Amino acid sequence: MPNPLPSPRLLLACTLLAAAVATVLAGAAAAAQAECGTVNFTAPLSADAPEADYAGRWTELSCRTSLRDGAYASTSSFFLEERQAITIQLNSFDADPYLYLLDETGEIIEFDDDGGAGRHSRIDRVLPAGRYHALATTFTPGETGQFALVIEFVNTGADDPCATEAFGAVAEAVWTSGEWSPYDCDATSRPGAYADAHAFSLADDSVITIDLESDADSYLFLTDADDNLIAWNDDGGDGHDARIQRRLSAGEYRIIATTFAPRERGFYWLSVAPSGDNPGCNPLDEPEMTLREITFRNSPQDGSWSDDYDICAGFPSRRAGTAADAYRLLFPRPGFVTVSLTSDEADTYMFLTDINGNVLISDDDGGEGTNSLIRTWLPAGEYIIEATTYEPDECCAYRLEFEEFTQYDPAPG
Repeated sequence: MPNPLPSPRLLLACTLLAAAVATVLAGAAAAAQAECGTVNFTAPLSADAPEADYAGRWTELSCRTSLRDGAYASTSSFFLEERQAITIQLNSFDADPYLYLLDETGEIIEFDDDGGAGRHSRIDRVLPAGRYHALATTFTPGETGQFALVIEFVNTGADDPCATEAFGAVAEAVWTSGEWSPYDCDATSRPGAYADAHAFSLADDSVITIDLESDADSYLFLTDADDNLIAWNDDGGDGHDARIQRRLSAGEYRIIATTFAPRERGFYWLSVAPSGDNPGCNPLDEPEMTLREITFRNSPQDGSWSDDYDICAGFPSRRAGTAADAYRLLFPRPGFVTVSLTSDEADTYMFLTDINGNVLISDDDGGEGTNSLIRTWLPAGEYIIEATTYEPDECCAYRLEFEEFTQYDPAPG
């Protein structure tokens, strides 16, 4: 959604700078300034009281902040009764201002140097209900002069900036467009990034393709209706676009459209396209999710990953968007083992898990080049080796080798 137009209160801020008053403006009830420059705005910021303003001066008698290596600082405290979008502007013509937004405990939420006009600072943010602190300081320690702080309620046109857009039941391709802005919800899985949520449902089992295209570096998450993560992707589409292809059961799902880097802004296009139950897959093929057995007697094992593996097969790879083969390792006695996964065509990745799938060891490039190698001591039992790749959509031939070095004594050390 577009950023709001510059507020008329910015003109008032300039007037406040010239006057350099150290009192709270009419309409915002505030306590007297304390020794370290704290101003408490007691009226909650809302549509009925949309602005809180304060003008002051950094002097040699001002409080210092450790956040800017001892620069002079003044803190203003404000309160929100409900989740809402706000803009905080820190303006000064005497010094280079620097602005921090802190939670009630003093933890940094966001900071800004020159996000406003010229060298002025600005933070745009959606915040949940609660108390917050705006710390007004300078870029360079020791700077003094007048400043004005303006905190504004922003009407974004949406009742809930974290509202989920619903596609409904998807039987054919659907799409939507949107914009990442500071007034969006925060992405819980990409700290500091903005996010939009979309929901869809499937009446039947189907393979779906989700594409997220943008001039920004897009990032996709797919969850079930209870927000349990199913898949995620960064650059599975063209360039920095994200793509998830997955075979899903009938049910309800959520898409989180976000970005790779924090604070990225821009427009995006999101599409969801179902393509049937089993496109391009041969139902006569052996189910790939079958655990194949491997021992030192039948090592090595030659295999291959196919381009459509994630769609047609079922074994859940731990590397998002990659193909995977799984082998059951039967180990009748304790000892040392060496497992190697090599390929001339892909960057390999390997997991060693217990029989319940709990990861014990993983390896990327422990072998030569980009090949994988695991060497460890194991008690007798059954294990699973998952042979996969580092990057999504890598395919083709690989070799898995297993070697046993008998060690009857308990695990060393």
